Amino acid sequence: MEIVGALLGQILPKTLFVAIEGPLACKNISLGKQWLKTSKNKKPQLLKEIKNLTLSLNQYLDHLLKTHHISSEKIALVGFSQGA
Repeated sequence: MEIVGALLGQILPKTLFVAIEGPLACKNISLGKQWLKTSKNKKPQLLKEIKNLTLSLNQYLDHLLKTHHISSEKIALVGFSQGA
């Protein structure tokens, strides 16, 4: 994230970049993290896992907005893998 943040910072000065790690250990990558443990082929279980993550993710985002005095209209969530 540091490299990506530095590159984007050149285009978007005065922007805060945060990489939020998934809460679960990744069984395929020893140091990796992931958001979901279910494969995408198990839709009912996947939806249950997403619903279980919603409250804690919203609380984290609310804390981030308050800490950095950012309005919710100024936040964008992006990622390129399950871990970020």
